[in-house]
Amino acid sequence: MTVKTKELIASDLETKSHDVQTKRSEFAKHRRQGQAVQQLDSNCDTCTFGKGARIVNDTGETVSLDPFLESLGSLQRVRIVTAAVAHDDPTTCQTYILFFPQSLCMPSLRRHLLCPNQMRTNGVTINDTALIHLPRNKRNKHSHSIIAEAEETFEEVHMPLELDEQTTSYFITRKPTQREIDNIDHSCIHVHMTPTSPWEPGDQTIGDNEATLRAYITNDAESCSRGRKLHAMATKDDKFSILNPTLAYIRRQNASAEVDIDSFAEELERVSISAVQTKARKGTVSPETLAK
Repeated sequence: MTVKTKELIASDLETKSHDVQTKRSEFAKHRRQGQAVQQLDSNCDTCTFGKGARIVNDTGETVSLDPFLESLGSLQRVRIVTAAVAHDDPTTCQTYILFFPQSLCMPSLRRHLLCPNQMRTNGVTINDTALIHLPRNKRNKHSHSIIAEAEETFEEVHMPLELDEQTTSYFITRKPTQREIDNIDHSCIHVHMTPTSPWEPGDQTIGDNEATLRAYITNDAESCSRGRKLHAMATKDDKFSILNPTLAYIRRQNASAEVDIDSFAEELERVSISAVQTKARKGTVSPETLAK
């Protein structure tokens, strides 16, 4: 390699390094302009945005909001919108445009309030336990972070969370430009954070399903501790009675069940029947033999 070639390579590397530094400087300056805090708030039943967001769609629908103190009165005619914010990753210099359909618009808010479960409904993972509260062996890249999926590429979008004092998890965003919303040059990555379908935070169905799952997990744990042994008795009124109060019984008549038949069938695959007892049994067949 000649001296001239080495000089050309060194000059090219210096130029590229300067370009990277310039890009990072401009990126940091852009990131500081119009910053807003995206704050996780489990008491907020719908994502709510203030003046630091761009409203890209107004549904024309409104709701009334009740504050945590009745003396403050309710807020009337709060608009339901699709809000967008920009998140600039300082490590990769990549800009993400985050869209929040079915959100509320309150221009007076200084901080945007994010409802974790509304985002989870759209498949977004919210790991909101701070690193400081995790055991050392449980800390990893995805700890105390939001993980979503890019709109077009389906690649993972990772947004680390910061901690404000001891209580509030958040990350920094800004108001996106119209050019970033349009994304004609594909320089930004668009991410949908909440579902576009109507959001009904007062729907009790999810709460009921949660209670059902909790009961199933509890019963499953109890079955494990008992070694999964099942004692059963066939009764003359056509019921298959389980001699265990947590499993109840199944009625064969009209193929109906008083417990979920699929769950019961799954449970039967994991138990051992030590004996079957019948009334008016003929012959000398023992309960143990009958169970085989």
